[in-house]
Amino acid sequence: MYYVFMAAFALALAAHQQLVAYVDTPNYGQSPYYQSTQTDTDLDYQVAKQVRLALTADYTLSTLAKNIVIDAHKGVVTLTGAVESYGEKQNVESKASSVAGVNKVIDRLQVSNPH
Repeated sequence: MYYVFMAAFALALAAHQQLVAYVDTPNYGQSPYYQSTQTDTDLDYQVAKQVRLALTADYTLSTLAKNIVIDAHKGVVTLTGAVESYGEKQNVESKASSVAGVNKVIDRLQVSNPH
């Protein structure tokens, strides 16, 4: 019984340490889909969030396309990830460029099924 208790305690301690490490990160509370490699401002975060909302609201897009990485910095939005077709790639680019505050879209999307 002692060993079961100690194993449970060790697991709880490890989970607590991971949570503390996560909470101490600079982007705590932000989804990883909105994280940037550069310092985010509130406006950059809002632009990325609006692009994400535009993509998730489109029921014609695949789950793959709705889960691309969106990086916004000073009006430049970079899209990274995979989509299912060239048409979907164009649709994602179009939706991103139509969001207020987006001045330029950098497309780093890959088509997973080019047929």
